Amino acid sequence: MKNILIKSGNRKGQALVEFVISLIVLPLFVAGIISFARMHIVRIRLHQAARHGAFLMATNRVSESTMKTEINKFFEEGYPKFDMSKVKINKPEEVQVGMLKGYKVTVSYGFKVFDLGKLNFWKGSPKIEKTYKESVVCAR
Repeated sequence: MKNILIKSGNRKGQALVEFVISLIVLPLFVAGIISFARMHIVRIRLHQAARHGAFLMATNRVSESTMKTEINKFFEEGYPKFDMSKVKINKPEEVQVGMLKGYKVTVSYGFKVFDLGKLNFWKGSPKIEKTYKESVVCAR
């Protein structure tokens, strides 16, 4: 049986090549994580705003215009800052939940995200418009 030994002659550049490859892949990975986290935060904030609006309407404490003002104030005060021209608050719908009367409030927001399917390293990644919509029903 032969002993197969790997010569370590010209391996000086291996670490440099691995480092360069990781420098290309790592920023893409971090950008993907940040983009995904941003989308998740937007969905959570939309859900919170819709839940707050539905609660206000279900308890008969405010009118529809006041409810919309409260939701807008919620977006203006929190983080991340929302472009208020892209926030859409639909008219609350009266719904029946079992024996209870409730309201359904829908809030949507459109924003731009990277289209990773058309990634171009030299020109940058194109952005596409995504719209997230959250609906909440509250009955009391």
